[in-house]
Amino acid sequence: MTTAILARPALRSAIGMLSNIVERRNTIPVLANALFAAHPDGGAMVRTNNLDIQATVRIPDALVDEGFAITVPAHIMKTLESKAPATDHVAVDHLESGEDTSMVALDFEGLRMTVAGITARDFPELVVEGEIHGNFEISSATLLAGLEAVALAMSTEETRYYLNGAYMHPIPDGTGIRLVATDGHRLAQHDMPLDCAVGLAWGAIVPRATVNFLIKVLKAKGAAETTHIVVNTVKAAITVGNTHVITKLVDGTYPDYGRVVPMRDRGTTVVTVNRDAMIAGIKAVSSIASERGRAVRMSMEDGRVRLSVNNVELGTATMSVPANVAGDTFDIGFNANYATTILGAIDAEEIEIRMSDAGAPAVIMEAGAATLYVLMPMRV
Repeated sequence: MTTAILARPALRSAIGMLSNIVERRNTIPVLANALFAAHPDGGAMVRTNNLDIQATVRIPDALVDEGFAITVPAHIMKTLESKAPATDHVAVDHLESGEDTSMVALDFEGLRMTVAGITARDFPELVVEGEIHGNFEISSATLLAGLEAVALAMSTEETRYYLNGAYMHPIPDGTGIRLVATDGHRLAQHDMPLDCAVGLAWGAIVPRATVNFLIKVLKAKGAAETTHIVVNTVKAAITVGNTHVITKLVDGTYPDYGRVVPMRDRGTTVVTVNRDAMIAGIKAVSSIASERGRAVRMSMEDGRVRLSVNNVELGTATMSVPANVAGDTFDIGFNANYATTILGAIDAEEIEIRMSDAGAPAVIMEAGAATLYVLMPMRV
């Protein structure tokens, strides 16, 4: 029998985080399990793997017998830990191994349970091998802000699989890293300045599931202040303190988004408007919109924008929002849901909407901010 003794809060944090990437229904039984093992650098580690994402949490102060390695059903472990009486520590005992199964005892200082796992030798492992294209450190807060800024625009359309994630690459002028996401209707671009070199010209499409998981990791209590990222052509490794994530990258070519993104300072018309007032106005008039047609017309006038929706079955709704309108005036249509989602993601009292004409993409942003959003117009 071999044993690992883990601090209860550390176990709770690790299994709570790592179970996020474990599917409850799994055609490969071992992938429903979490691996508990001795960490090469000391202490214990807990790992889950769904073949696309592997996440490992190191628990450095755990007491672990040499050679300790077992797997336990991840969601069962999470449930047992949440319902067991309060204790300071948990002992995980590897009792015996059969051909394919492993019996494991969980001792919560009084409550002892035995569960069936799968032998550790069957647990898969992802590694980053081959030539490295990007290798850099970035502030965790900066990375979190970037991922949250672009996540709303990631596509869920499986036919254009190369849009199902965030495209990460060096900013062309060499000042940092850029994140881009688009679903074809809206686009989000966020620049993250860095003081260090980020490698040669490269690009990596980080899958949507990985982006969402990394946001959870970076928002976790006690997350490290710095994140280390290593990228090659097929995988990326992201280390946040004691949490290490390896993800496969989307195998595809990201579209040349620069051809549809207007320059920040371009646009014959600039509308400066209160963000909250604009959101409230769009929601108010779109309440009459049909399920099939979510287009809101924005008419630019002197000192205001007039929002309107026409529903052939129910009627019309119109509302004016005070705004500073500079340049040419015209009418343009936007999807109400896309517009309010973008506006809600901008943390500013006033926002700018830059447009060239009714048929061209509009740039929505806070003046001087690191994030810009592009919204495709709709015919109204």
